[in-house]
Amino acid sequence: QYDMQFVSFMGTNHHAQPVLLGCGLLAGRSLGAYVWLFGTWLRCMNAKPPHSIITNYCHDVAIAIKKIFPNARHRFCLTHILNVLPAKLEEMENKDEIISTFTTLAYDYVRNDFDREWQGTIQHFHLEGNEWLSKLYEIRMQWAPVYVKDSFWAGMSVTDRSDSVSDYLMAG
Repeated sequence: QYDMQFVSFMGTNHHAQPVLLGCGLLAGRSLGAYVWLFGTWLRCMNAKPPHSIITNYCHDVAIAIKKIFPNARHRFCLTHILNVLPAKLEEMENKDEIISTFTTLAYDYVRNDFDREWQGTIQHFHLEGNEWLSKLYEIRMQWAPVYVKDSFWAGMSVTDRSDSVSDYLMAG
């Protein structure tokens, strides 16, 4: 009704259970709004930044995280990316086959194979001009399980097909 964004800061306790560390409402989705929110949250946490951060895929959020939490390992939620994929391929005739191929690619390939298979998939489905997929490939180090599994994610699995941050809010 008020077009406000709810932002939650989730963590895990020593039992790998989700813990709400804070939340906020934003009236806008701008870089300045995210910088303000993250800075305010950091002050509330006695200036102790997180080591790892998982967010939905958003360019402004990524920039704000680099500014406020420069040493944190940041990754994008794979579930969110895969949920957005159908909308980004809306015009494609064989959309379901493409989505299935990219989902398998995201979860089932090792580092060298991932890059080769990504390029092969792009060529096979004639997606060379898809700007969103090009950007997604550029930031693969922040979302593809094969690239983010080397970091500690406090029990938030890199390959779990339900690793969306919103799933932690809905639980319990």
